[in-house]
Amino acid sequence: MDDVIDRIIHTYGMMRSQSEQALADARESVVGYIATLTSAGETDPQRLAVCGLAYLRERQDGAAPGFTGC
Repeated sequence: MDDVIDRIIHTYGMMRSQSEQALADARESVVGYIATLTSAGETDPQRLAVCGLAYLRERQDGAAPGFTGC
């Protein structure tokens, strides 16, 4: 699971110019979200990474019109 979280944060950091504190906050937030997805049965690391990135983008930018979530 840590590999998925690391991948999400690394990719998010490349997409957005964020401070170290903002990335630490994003990591803390996405850990809970990924835990929720895995407890619901999602196990595919690639899908978890995509959903984690979508979650962080929505958290920062707000929901995009037509976005139904992962």
